[in-house]
Amino acid sequence: MPKVSVIIPAYNAEKFIAETLESVLNQTFKDFEIIVLNDGSKDKTPEIVQEFCNKDSRVQLINKPNTGVSDTRNLGMSKAQGDYIALLDADDLYLPNYLEKKVTFLEQNSEYDFVCCDEILINEDSHQYGIVQISWENQMLKSILEWRGVDTPVTMVFRRKCLE
Repeated sequence: MPKVSVIIPAYNAEKFIAETLESVLNQTFKDFEIIVLNDGSKDKTPEIVQEFCNKDSRVQLINKPNTGVSDTRNLGMSKAQGDYIALLDADDLYLPNYLEKKVTFLEQNSEYDFVCCDEILINEDSHQYGIVQISWENQMLKSILEWRGVDTPVTMVFRRKCLE
């Protein structure tokens, strides 16, 4: 069983999905599975992901009809085998020690069920143009606890037990 399940919903993500997957595969922490859920893409997203599946058994591809990101992410979480769930969008990247830092924190702090961090915004040329700072004001905690999704940070890693 992997320690972390990385859930990636993907819709028409051919432009970014390879770099996204590489950012996960290049983590300093290696005990993970990647579940990519192709949400009815009309481009080459599934073919690109399948190439990664053929090279690394930690990568899984689930093809499904288009039902939207929330439903797709929920399906991914239902298939997850890891002790921890990490969310990632198909056009986002992890810094190399992202999973290591999150898992280490949760392993050393059993009183916490999730951890999240700020997001660095980059453009298509990989140039930074901003930072989204996670704020616990404006009902952030309520949003996470109610799992509304709209304000829930995609930089969150949480214990599997939160799904139960």
